[in-house]
Amino acid sequence: MSKKESKKNLDEELILQLYKLAYHQYKINEFQEALKTFNEIIAELELVNDKSIFVNKFLVSSKTAKALIEAKLGNWEESKKELLRLSKVYPKHIKILDFYDQIVKGEVWDINGLNISGFDKFGLHYKTRQKYDLKGFDIKGFNIRGYDKNGYNREGFDKDGYDHKGFNKDGFNKKSNHFVTGNNFDEFGFDFEGYDKEGFNVFGFNKDGFDSQGFDSKGYNKLGYDRKGFDKRKFNIKGINKYTQSEYDREGYNIQGYDREGFNKKGFNKEKIHKYTKTKYDAFGRTFDNKEKVKSKSILDKEYEENSRDL
Repeated sequence: MSKKESKKNLDEELILQLYKLAYHQYKINEFQEALKTFNEIIAELELVNDKSIFVNKFLVSSKTAKALIEAKLGNWEESKKELLRLSKVYPKHIKILDFYDQIVKGEVWDINGLNISGFDKFGLHYKTRQKYDLKGFDIKGFNIRGYDKNGYNREGFDKDGYDHKGFNKDGFNKKSNHFVTGNNFDEFGFDFEGYDKEGFNVFGFNKDGFDSQGFDSKGYNKLGYDRKGFDKRKFNIKGINKYTQSEYDREGYNIQGYDREGFNKKGFNKEKIHKYTKTKYDAFGRTFDNKEKVKSKSILDKEYEENSRDL
């Protein structure tokens, strides 16, 4: 084995030992000491001209660890700045951006138990000791109405329903253009309101609630007849019942709602006279239109009203 190879093996062993030490220091919250050790590792690795997989692996890990320690020490901006820089230098290491996102989202805590926004793990702000900070935002960055400082809710939409790019949940902007197609229809052929070029939605109904054949979701057309020509009471346009094949249904009433004697279910005929009382009121004092009979006032009622006026 050559001296060069021997020194290379020795350097790798040294790096491994230093890395274990730095990690141990980090785990027991000796952050300043861990920083010094990671700096030593980085200094050693950066002296190597031929960056092997081993060198790059521990170089990236050590620099990332340093940035995270800065966060632990409460140096949030410095930590974020370094993580963003590293993500551009080492784009294949996606975990770097994951760490950055965790810091921004307030999922990392410093040595005082606070996140980047000053909230503890119980969601209380260190200044207000409440779930909202001095500006009225919670640990997730939303106010009591559910919007962040930029005016977007937890789903990423503003009060008008548009995201930061100007599109709603269906992908349309305020000009009714879809972000995929660039025109007034999405990739499935539906517009801003959910209708295709023929004016029908995904269920096959137009804005009035009728399909291409003129029937609604319950199977009736604008005149109230189903596809076989019967209304909800199962009468056709000629007044013939589907089941009895006569002018009267199973209960004995025709299409207008009157029985063979000319009375409806409430007992009134077309002249609005009740079958049993022979008056315009039924036994309960109600009329054909379901209005109550006005009761005549008693002597006591009239006397009370007159006396009340004098009070």
